[in-house]
Amino acid sequence: MSKHTHKPFPLLSIAFLALIPLGSVQLDASLSEKYRAAEELSTVMDEAEGVYASGRGLFYTLSQKKEAVAESREVLDVLEYKKTRARQAYVHAMRESDRVAAESGLDMTSSGTLIADIEKEQEQYGDFLQYIRGRSFFVAASGPDLGITLVRNLLSTSLGEITDIGMRTHAVARARERVLTNALDAKRVINEVALYEGEYQLQSQKYEQAWETYMKAKNEYDSAAARIEEVQRVTNEVQSQITKLQRELARIDAQLVSQLERELIEKGLMSAQPGERSDGRIRSKQAFRWPVVGRISAGFHNDSYQSFFGVAHQGIDIVVGQGTPVSAAADGVVYVTRDGGKYGYSYVLIGHRNGVATLYGHLSQINVSSGQEIAGGQVVGLSGGTPGTVGAGPMTTGAHLHFEVITNGTHVNPTSLLP
Repeated sequence: MSKHTHKPFPLLSIAFLALIPLGSVQLDASLSEKYRAAEELSTVMDEAEGVYASGRGLFYTLSQKKEAVAESREVLDVLEYKKTRARQAYVHAMRESDRVAAESGLDMTSSGTLIADIEKEQEQYGDFLQYIRGRSFFVAASGPDLGITLVRNLLSTSLGEITDIGMRTHAVARARERVLTNALDAKRVINEVALYEGEYQLQSQKYEQAWETYMKAKNEYDSAAARIEEVQRVTNEVQSQITKLQRELARIDAQLVSQLERELIEKGLMSAQPGERSDGRIRSKQAFRWPVVGRISAGFHNDSYQSFFGVAHQGIDIVVGQGTPVSAAADGVVYVTRDGGKYGYSYVLIGHRNGVATLYGHLSQINVSSGQEIAGGQVVGLSGGTPGTVGAGPMTTGAHLHFEVITNGTHVNPTSLLP
């Protein structure tokens, strides 16, 4: 009996021990995921702070791009001048080629064949001069024009002094001199055409490369200028909406008080009789909460932010992962929902009691609509801010929530209202 009584215990113990590694693995995986997420957020924050601290803000970038445009334009102008001069030289050489072709009757278009024929004629002409040298008196000459000098000396000799060379040889020598002179002139022009054509092509290629560099620099400058313009446009638009909201806050305050009174009536804490007052049962001040939980990467009126983007930082940046639910900081009425789309700035502006408004920026998704009454803690959308993503807009360096608090038309440090 005792054996049967104790037999199940080892089996249960084994089963329990078998479950321990599984639970341990799941716990390790959960912790690993938690640490990974924490490291990602820390990396995002470090990158954001590093970008701000680098000093390479929008206006710095614009200045650098402007210098790049000026430098590339200067190089382009120099190469344009060189290209023009090379083209002029090439055109002149081509005109010379046409002249030689017209005077000599040579086909200058077949330059390779023509040069080979000219070189052959030079060789034959040299043989002819050797023949003449052996049969006539010799006048010393040197240098590259030795052959032509000999012929000219020969031709300048009077007929009376010519003893070994007859009239036929004299005429042949004169004709061959004209042929060779034209041929050498053609060879010179052909070489010049090839030289200047090559130079023109080289300068044209350099100019095209410089043009691409210039256009790249110009496009980057235009892009930097457009980003600054977009930052200013977004800033002005948001401020315009905030200004308009100020005229509505009294109405919103009354609407929210009325809503609270209805809730008191429903709970039996207040009479529905006309003229009944809440008698202090509605708090004069609202309690605010954090819209998300995370570290602050850029505080209120952060100097680095202003240096980087060129505008004042009217709120705080709270680092959270892309797509984190964003909650309303307090009960209120949604005044504006701005869906910036793929490239624009998306935000929600909410009016609260006592002249207070809050703004939630860089939202990748908006879950509320204008005019909607909203409770504190209710999700208004999902965070964003990763550059190039939906709703991020131009004023961001990484995933985060931009949160602003406006009291009676003036921006205040959100942390002064938050617990």
